[in-house]
Amino acid sequence: MIYILTILVVLILVFHYDINGNIYNRMTSYYVLMCWFIFVSAFQYSIGSDTPPYMYEYDRIQWKDINWSNIFSLSNRQFGWLLLLNLCKLISHDYVTMKIIQAVILNLAFFLFFKRRTKAIFTCILFYAIFLYLDFNFNLIRQSFAIAIFLFGYNYYTDKKWLKYYLVVFGAIMFHNTAAILLFLPLLQLIHINNKSFATIFVLFIISSVVTKTFPLTEYILGYLSKFGGSDIEFMGNVYLTSEKYGQNNITKVISFMTLLYIIVIYFNYKFDLCRSTADLLVVIAFVFLKDINASIPIFARLNFYLMPLFIYLLANFVINFPIYKFTSFRRSIIVLCIVLFTFSPINDLFQTNTTYYDKNIVQFYPYYTVFDKQIDPMRAKLFGSF
Repeated sequence: MIYILTILVVLILVFHYDINGNIYNRMTSYYVLMCWFIFVSAFQYSIGSDTPPYMYEYDRIQWKDINWSNIFSLSNRQFGWLLLLNLCKLISHDYVTMKIIQAVILNLAFFLFFKRRTKAIFTCILFYAIFLYLDFNFNLIRQSFAIAIFLFGYNYYTDKKWLKYYLVVFGAIMFHNTAAILLFLPLLQLIHINNKSFATIFVLFIISSVVTKTFPLTEYILGYLSKFGGSDIEFMGNVYLTSEKYGQNNITKVISFMTLLYIIVIYFNYKFDLCRSTADLLVVIAFVFLKDINASIPIFARLNFYLMPLFIYLLANFVINFPIYKFTSFRRSIIVLCIVLFTFSPINDLFQTNTTYYDKNIVQFYPYYTVFDKQIDPMRAKLFGSF
């Protein structure tokens, strides 16, 4: 119920502020909403499939687990994460201490990022709540720190302040090694955006879709990762490349309907100059490219989390501004249609059976319990070993 009420409140704010253009108490409402998102995240109790292992780890981590090799190794627990846990334990040995810090940093990063890049801030939060909130706040705890660091330092990327940008990337890698993808992001700025480049990109989308759906790339990548010889990279590669949870399916279409919609969203932002920087467009183009090939190579789902906040803000621009140009008289109806269209898939996925643990995905997050009552859902405890 807490999730439904939150979504309903955000929808009301979308219509009141983003659609109707009211400004009275706009930012006050925005920051109150941020506090609510932080509260729900910080004071959950054993929500998500990854939380019990993190709680177990928090109890047992010690200063001796930190060494300089953690900085440069490909181990599953990076230096920044180990340091953070030990610092939190100086405050309290209760896991809720670390969870409060994580909830504040993560949600502050998202809310400030959207505020800096678009006027459609409540629509961004709606999509954040539906697309990313549950996973980032209740499952991908380590990676959420890496993503928050990236969002806080994203302006260094758009302003081409490369030294500061790479310091940010280094900080992100200290929490999760998937942040290494950010090392290559500046290469995107070598591309010049215009109508011809959009046509070229569309052709490349089709070619990449044919290649990824025709050749056994998953087996090839697994074979390559085996060269790491028992490393965590090889283990995680097997998890993400073969897990249904991360997107592997039997899609046979050359290019999906949703991919076409995503390309339209990007072009719309370019055509009507709605994005803050052309660098944002290039990042979202990379996001859609990775998302499309993720149907055949699921490991890219985890990498794409870093780019998705950029897509969310361009999508919000599209949803709020699209009806103005063509369908003014049906504006609200078109906006509702767009919201339903783009949110159906992630909501529907919550009620699909995941063959990894043979129950619906929603079991990870519902029912919601807090640290104030510390109840445990029997089904979640059975599936994920909740305390």
